[in-house]
Amino acid sequence: MLIFLFLNILSDVDISILQVFKDDSIILSRVLPDKKFQICYIHSVEKIPVYEFFEIMPDGNVRLYETRFQSYGAGISNQEDGFIYDGTFFKVLLNREFREFYLYVSSLDGQSLIFKNDVVVLKEIANEYDLLVFRTKTVKFKNLINFFKFY
Repeated sequence: MLIFLFLNILSDVDISILQVFKDDSIILSRVLPDKKFQICYIHSVEKIPVYEFFEIMPDGNVRLYETRFQSYGAGISNQEDGFIYDGTFFKVLLNREFREFYLYVSSLDGQSLIFKNDVVVLKEIANEYDLLVFRTKTVKFKNLINFFKFY
């Protein structure tokens, strides 16, 4: 009885899903319980990892809210809402929202999607220089199983 009550309560909960497309085909679909993910890439000039932090907003937009890097140099911006150094990372606080965004797979190693419990290296799901499109989808918990049947 308690299980049915719990499932009934969950049935109307919104679940955020990140989808990555290549040539109009979904190559990655990931449920985001915490509505957050990161993209890591190697800066082309400085050759250092840069981490971009994203969250899914209630309207389904993706918001880039922070960028982190360990050294400051050519081509790395500090002209945003806030610029902080915490002793390890420089952090640029941002507030940019997108309905979808595009990313080319780099020829440099290290470009990846980082989730709460997983890392996906982009070169393992696509080829160098492929154009990837990132979109989100929101489904009700009760429709989650049906949603993934088709992908």
